[in-house]
Amino acid sequence: MSVSEAARPFLGARTDRFVYEIQLFLASGLNIEAYDAVYIQRLGWSSPGENTEVSQNELVDRTTV
Repeated sequence: MSVSEAARPFLGARTDRFVYEIQLFLASGLNIEAYDAVYIQRLGWSSPGENTEVSQNELVDRTTV
C-alpha cells in the first residue's frame, strides 16, 4: 500500500499535496524544525516563536491549501 492510498481516507482531496510535501521534506535532509524554519522564511511569514500580532486574513492565508 502506498502512502497516497493510506492517507486518502483521511485527507481526501488534499492527499496529493500531502504526499508532495512529505517527499520534499524527506529529500531535504532536514529535521522538522529546520524544514519548518526554511518554509516559513521562504513564505515571508513570522516565525511562530516571535511575539507578533497576526491578522485574521493572515491566519486564513496560512491555513488555506
